[in-house]
This record gives sequence, structure tokens and C-alpha cells, in this order.
Amino acid sequence: MIHYDLSWNPTRHQQREGRVNRFGQKSPTVRSLLLYGADNPVDGAVLEVILRKAEQIRKATGVPVPLPDDERAMTEALMKAVLLRRKKAENAPLLPFAELPESRKIDKAWIDASEREKLSQTIFAQRALKPEAVIPEWEKALNVLGGGSRQTHRFLDEALARFGLPLVKDKRGFRLTIPNIFEHETFKDRLFAAGVPADMPLSFEPGPEHEFVHRTHQLVATTAEMLFERALDPSANLNDPATLARCGAWQTKGVTLRTTIALLRLRHRLNPSDGKPAMLAEEASALAWTGNERMALAAEGNDALALLDSKAESDLDHGVREQRLTTALSRLDELTADINAHAANRAAQLGEDHERVRIATMRDRRTRVSRVTVEPVTPSILSVCIS
Repeated sequence: MIHYDLSWNPTRHQQREGRVNRFGQKSPTVRSLLLYGADNPVDGAVLEVILRKAEQIRKATGVPVPLPDDERAMTEALMKAVLLRRKKAENAPLLPFAELPESRKIDKAWIDASEREKLSQTIFAQRALKPEAVIPEWEKALNVLGGGSRQTHRFLDEALARFGLPLVKDKRGFRLTIPNIFEHETFKDRLFAAGVPADMPLSFEPGPEHEFVHRTHQLVATTAEMLFERALDPSANLNDPATLARCGAWQTKGVTLRTTIALLRLRHRLNPSDGKPAMLAEEASALAWTGNERMALAAEGNDALALLDSKAESDLDHGVREQRLTTALSRLDELTADINAHAANRAAQLGEDHERVRIATMRDRRTRVSRVTVEPVTPSILSVCIS
């Protein structure tokens, strides 16, 4: 990175370097060079008063502290002073730039800003926020988001296989190859529009030589959207593996009694008491019931979702499967009370989590916390499975 034009704002230099020294940079070493005129008083003032001072403050605080000169009044005054002294002195040497009154004014303002930054770091230091208060919320967030790289890999591998695009293992990761002639042209067009190339090396862990695929990557998001839309499309080919069923039934050793699982999309409205606009939160959850004549609630949340991973030991006869699904769907009204109670329970837990995190991050524990009421938005049911 070569800084040809020295900026009065050191943040500009940091931004320039950040465009080179960033994730994906293949070189292990990134060099930053400054070009300045040895006989240029403006470059000299920028270098001595601004850039070197910025580096001293960064080393002292551990983080870059922006120059507190939003209106540029101080830097403009310094530049005028430098040029005026240069004009008066002609070829005579100037005083050191740091000795100028305008430079000292910048220095004082910057020191005050760095002291405020040090205080801010002390307030928000890790010791001020107890790890035991954060870790439970972090783990809950991971569960809601669907876990890490292993779950992302599993989803994408199985989902792309339904479209006839298997992930091929190579020496350093995986490769996705989209053929020129492809049955699902709409999906192909959507991938290209999202910026997914036809032949892309993939990795589910960060690295320099492959595309890092995470749960919010365009390939994952586009694939999920396509599967979801096809599941809701009444004209989709039901015999196509890429058309997911919204209901299913199978035989498994994962349960000993007939079990009905409802996959839910829960929506919650968060209403702050201070008059701010309401917010919407959304999560996936599930409920499971056992029994034939009378279905009793057996599992909620993650426990019910885990039942969907039960391996199918054998397929049911088509007539038996259709009969059991028809019966389950006709009895959804009986399950409404359990579903609404679960949604209300999750809303209450979300409200408690929200307030607990707000209290844990408060600077002054004596400050009154604005309460947030959470209410479920129903209906919540999406699909039904029987095992």
C-alpha cells in the first residue's frame, strides 16, 4: 500500500490500508509506504503533527483514536500557519512543527480524546461484563441460528444433491460445478444473479484459497430460498427430489410410540415501554405429541427438533402414509392450545433474556431499565411429520 497523497485525517490512511490488509489477502506480509516531499512544509506538518502523533496514540491506547477535528478548523489553522511562516521565512529553516501553537492545540485535543477512549475501554472491558452472564445468551443464539460449519455443510450437501449438484471433494475442500445444460435453469439463474460462479472452490472453514461458505453465504441463502419456494409452489413437480414435502411420515427406531411433530416458525413482537418502534423477532421451533386417540405433549423446542433427525429404518406403504397424514392434518385444531401455549412461553423467555442482557450491559446498575414486553404473533404452524 503506497500513500502517495498524505491526508490530514489519519483515519483515511487506516482505511486505505484496510482495503489491502484484509480477509482474503494471500500474501502473509503487507507493507505500507508513505511518500512525502522532504522540502514540502505541508507534507512535513502532516507527517510530524498528524501521522506520527496518531501512531503514538494508537500504541498507547491499543486502538486508533480519530483526530477530533470534524470541522477541520484546527488542521486548516495549522496549514495556514505553516504556509504563512514558510512565506515569511523564505529559505530560512522553520521551527519544529510540533512547537507551533496550532500544533499544540491539536495535541491537547487529541490527548483529551485518547483519555476518553481509555475510559471507554475501562467501562466496556471484559471484567465489567461477566462471562457467565454472556455465555448462556451466546449459546442460545447459536442454537437459534442453526449451529456452525458442520450444520452448514450438511444442509448444503443434502440440498444441492436434490438439484443434481453434488459437492465434489478436492484436495483442499470442495468444488461446486454447475453444468451448462442443467435441468433447474431457474435455480441456475438465481445462483448466477447472486454472484455464485459456475465452478467455485468451497470451504466451510475460513481460508485464503477457497470461498468461505457460512450460513449466510449467498449460495446457502439462495439454495434455501429455492427449496422453500418450491415447497409452497402448487405447480411444482412432486416427483422431483428438489420439491420438498411439507408433510411426511416414516418408520424409525428413534421413537417407541407414534409421534407427531409440528415444525413451527414463531414470530414475536417486542414492544419497548419508552415509546420506540416495535421490533419483530423470529425463530424456528417444534412440538411433538405421542398417542393415537389422545395426543399428549411429549417434547418441545430443541428436543422436538432433534426427533426430525431420526433415521428412517423403512418406508411406509403409500396408503398407510397417506391415511396417517390425513388424520394428523385433520386434528391440527386439537393442537392449537399447545401451540399457542408454547408460543407464549417462548415469548416470555425472550422477554426475560432481552431484559437480562440489557441489565448486564448497563454502565450504571442504578439506572432504570426500559422494560420490553414480548407477545407472540400466531398462527405459528408450518408443517407436520409423523414417525
